[in-house]
Amino acid sequence: MNATTSVVLQENSILEETMKLDGDFDFLEVLGPGVCQVRKKSGKDKGKRFAMKVLMKGKDSVTEDLLLCMKTEISILQKLKHPYIVDFYSAFETPFQLCMTIEFVLGGDFLMILGHETKLSEFDASLYLGEIILAVEYIHKEGIIHRDLKPENILFDAEGHLRLTDFGDSKQINDGDRTFTICGTSVYMAPEILLEIGYDKSVDWWSVGAIMYQMLTGEIPYFDLDIGERQNNIYLHKIVYPDYVSTEAENLMRGLMRTYNRLGSGPDGAEAIKMHPFFEEINWDDMMAKKVLMPFCPDWTVEDDASLFEPIYTGEPSNNYIDNSGLGDKSDPFHGFAYEGPHFLEEYSKYSMSPVKYNLSPKETFRRDCTDFRYT
Repeated sequence: MNATTSVVLQENSILEETMKLDGDFDFLEVLGPGVCQVRKKSGKDKGKRFAMKVLMKGKDSVTEDLLLCMKTEISILQKLKHPYIVDFYSAFETPFQLCMTIEFVLGGDFLMILGHETKLSEFDASLYLGEIILAVEYIHKEGIIHRDLKPENILFDAEGHLRLTDFGDSKQINDGDRTFTICGTSVYMAPEILLEIGYDKSVDWWSVGAIMYQMLTGEIPYFDLDIGERQNNIYLHKIVYPDYVSTEAENLMRGLMRTYNRLGSGPDGAEAIKMHPFFEEINWDDMMAKKVLMPFCPDWTVEDDASLFEPIYTGEPSNNYIDNSGLGDKSDPFHGFAYEGPHFLEEYSKYSMSPVKYNLSPKETFRRDCTDFRYT
């Protein structure tokens, strides 16, 4: 396989480093659509496992918007370092694939535990919500909206702590600014996204409220409604709260899923949420330091265990992602896509660097082919 050139986005420079997809990585198992567990074969990180996202460039489904999603994720993740957000390591291009590697988190996603437990106790939910809130608080302070918060984008690590992932729909935004792109997953979307009236970072808090509702009731707000009914009921705040939900929990969910003056949208930001009585038993300093014992710890035996991921994916041949037959296009619209994160830089510091520019500029689009936007 031909070598690739790596680009350091953070320094806006090019790193003359050769990398081969099949020569530098062992492909272990498929974790999900377009995502594999890999092991690095050489260098400083030899033996280290990563989750690798792979786009096969010769396929019709790989569009400019998909490339934009991945570039967005790279440009955002390289700025972030937080205990409850996945670490980003590298991204590179071959003649046939676009690849990026992130931290491999072996515990599966949060939807898995919701499927097994149906609903959580309020105390357990408060612990998980606490870690989610700390992650969202951090990205908001960095000027980033996630825009697709949902259980599938929240992963468990080996100790049962959470990691927020999938920043392909995220956006950098200044305080006070609004944006209008419709993206994300409709059942977790705030009404201002669905109504196309513009929105700010507080839409993420609505999504947190919807996830909390799912934790405590086993249901998703408005899931069974068609898009018209859902928009109307969301706007009118027609949510049914079961009798077994405590007053504190209901009050918090109402605050997070409020159409106006949403909890977390004011000048105090996430502090207003963290001070809510629902979290009275949470020591936020201990939680930030990962000193809190979590309710669920993944049952794993070896470091490359992927048993907590969906068998429909893990049973798929991983070599499909390095099979170049029928792929590739001489008129490559993806040229110039690569990145080496700070975790890899020391190993390749001997190489010279020079400036590089991108052909694609950020733009607001309705990205149906790179989001999980569902009308029903």
